[in-house]
Amino acid sequence: MTAVPLPRPRLCLSLDSAYCAVHERFDNRDSIEDSLDLHHATCTQITVERSLPRDQRAARDAPLVSHFSLPTNSSGEPLLLGYLPQDKRSMIIRLYKTLVNIYRILKYRNNPIEYYRRSGVTFGQNCRLVGKNDFGREPFLVTIGNHVSITTSTFLTHDGGVWVFREEKPTVDIIKPINIGNNVFIGADCLILPGVTIGDNVVLGARSVVTKDLPQNGVYAGVPARFIKSIDDYWKGIEPNILHTKGLSRDAKEAFLKDIYKR
Repeated sequence: MTAVPLPRPRLCLSLDSAYCAVHERFDNRDSIEDSLDLHHATCTQITVERSLPRDQRAARDAPLVSHFSLPTNSSGEPLLLGYLPQDKRSMIIRLYKTLVNIYRILKYRNNPIEYYRRSGVTFGQNCRLVGKNDFGREPFLVTIGNHVSITTSTFLTHDGGVWVFREEKPTVDIIKPINIGNNVFIGADCLILPGVTIGDNVVLGARSVVTKDLPQNGVYAGVPARFIKSIDDYWKGIEPNILHTKGLSRDAKEAFLKDIYKR
C-alpha cells in the first residue's frame, strides 16, 4: 500500500505541564498507519484531532492509540517530553522560554498600553509607558486615569510579607487595589504599594516608594514618598528653563539645542 504523506504538524508546547503534542487532521484513518514509521513511535507521540466531541473522539481513537502503545497523561493526551533524553528536554524548554520572551518583547514594543490592558490593567486616554513596567500579579486591580506617564515602575497589589505567617496560617493574604488619577507623571523606578491612591495633577520623583495616598496637585519624592511642593510652585520653579522642542523633528531639535548651548 502506498504511503500517504503526513500533513505538516502544528507543535503546541505547554511549559507548565511540560507536555508536547502534535495535532493533525486526517481524512483517511488507514493512511496513518501507512505513513508513520513505527520504529520512531517511542520518540514521537501523535494525537489525532477531528471535528467530533471530545468523548466521541477519544472512543474512536482509542484503538489507534493502543496500537502504538503510547502512554498518556491524566487528560488522555500522549506524552512527548517525558520520553526525550534529559538534554533534549532541557533544550526544548529553554527554546520555549526564549520564544515566549521574544513574543512578549515584540508585543510590548508594538503597543505596551494594549499589552497590559489585555492582562487586566485599566487605562484611560492618552497614557504613556516608558521602559519595562510591572503591574504585579493582580493587574486587574490597577486603574490608571487619563494622560498618565509611567517609566519603568512597579505596582504591588499584594503584601508578600505575610509569607512569614503562612506555615501557621496558609491562606492569609493582603491584596488591595491601586488607583492613579488623571494628569500624573511617575518617574523612573518608582514602587507603588498596595492600596495606594494617587490624585490628579501629581508629579512623582524617580525611585520613590509610595506607601500611602498622595493628594492631588502636588510634587512628591523620596522613600517613603513625601510632599515636596505644590504643582503651582513646581511650575513657577521650572518656568524660566522651559524650552519649546516638542513637535520638532530630530534634526531640527538637535540644531535648536546646539544653537542655544553653543555646541
